[in-house]
Amino acid sequence: MSVHYVEFAPQTFTPLGRGAVVYHAVETTKGGESAVDFDQALRSDEDRAFLSIPLKKLPPGTYEWLRVSVTYQNYDIVFNINNIPHLGHLKSRRGRLASFAGFNTYLSQVRPKNKALTINANKKQGFWVFETDLQPPYDAFNQLLFRQAPEGATTVVNPLFAGSPVPPNSCVVTGKFTRPLVITGSETRDVEVTLAFSIQKSLEWKDDNGNGELDFYADQTPSEKIVDMGLRGLIPGWK
Repeated sequence: MSVHYVEFAPQTFTPLGRGAVVYHAVETTKGGESAVDFDQALRSDEDRAFLSIPLKKLPPGTYEWLRVSVTYQNYDIVFNINNIPHLGHLKSRRGRLASFAGFNTYLSQVRPKNKALTINANKKQGFWVFETDLQPPYDAFNQLLFRQAPEGATTVVNPLFAGSPVPPNSCVVTGKFTRPLVITGSETRDVEVTLAFSIQKSLEWKDDNGNGELDFYADQTPSEKIVDMGLRGLIPGWK
């Protein structure tokens, strides 16, 4: 995944941007409006370091909250392909989804796994590219699908919405530290912050047939539409 912005907030009512902003990714206007430059965005796999900064960038104080603007997620999903001419149905197949949850992202090219889609344009929150990962003997039929989820449909969790709102479509996910992070300014060793994101049912689609499975169709039947790719929560911890 990739994030665009990291802010340590001291208190519940600390307005967005008034905490300690330790990371802000590169933006570009190549696509018109200002957008995250995905070609220069930092990305990380699970359980790997995403960002290292000097502790002097984090002013001394006590921090109870962390705000993180999520740009991108890449993960496998299970789906069905139905009504294939002369074949029937392929059930419970795996594919790779590249989903863009950030406010606006400039994409030159997107490669979910093996295939690449050239875009060279800005894409708003909710854009996704899906690569089927069919295995032999069906691998020759692998392809890329791409769509835009409805505006405002992406879930953004902010427990502080009453006192510290975030702009719509920003995907600034807010989480409370398991215990307050205290920075004295005289630390003698590294502080490691871990971000645990909840992805429980974070991918939602319009389940037209009610079977609880994501269905695409190879004939004229409309495929089910992905409507939400947002995260369900954030628990930051430190040691």
